[in-house]
Amino acid sequence: MRRNELTPTDPFVLQFVAFDAKTGALKFRKQLPTRSGISSVMMNDEGNFIVRNGDFLRLYSPDFKVLRERKLEAVKKYDYWELRLSPTGRTLLLKHYIPSNTHIEILRSSSLSPLGSGLDRALSFRFAISDDSLATAEESTRVLLRKFVEPSGRGRVIYVYLRRHL
Repeated sequence: MRRNELTPTDPFVLQFVAFDAKTGALKFRKQLPTRSGISSVMMNDEGNFIVRNGDFLRLYSPDFKVLRERKLEAVKKYDYWELRLSPTGRTLLLKHYIPSNTHIEILRSSSLSPLGSGLDRALSFRFAISDDSLATAEESTRVLLRKFVEPSGRGRVIYVYLRRHL
């Protein structure tokens, strides 16, 4: 067995439980092996599950077959990974915070294939993602909006200034 493989005998499990919203009846229950540390689960627009287990990101079908897998760079002291799914579930943002830089990557949630990436020193702790844009508060009076992809293949930056009314 390889070191990065999880097995049913691992000491931690991530438990999925789904109920019918109308009747309250149990639809399914599934357990996946995991490691201690951060785990998260999201559902994309196709009904597939995006699961983070430690340093791994996996895309599962609704019947929990692994469709894609990706190893995330190991977290060092003071680093962390943050994942955000757009409200429609089509786009996934990976944010790897390193004290001197923040690296972001935009993925298609249906395949975990990249749409774009880069270093971003301006991305604050408060940000929002849509299918094609990112918004972040750069200062208390300015919001930075960015399009991920333009027809030319280049991103676009738009600054929006907010004024306080006294």
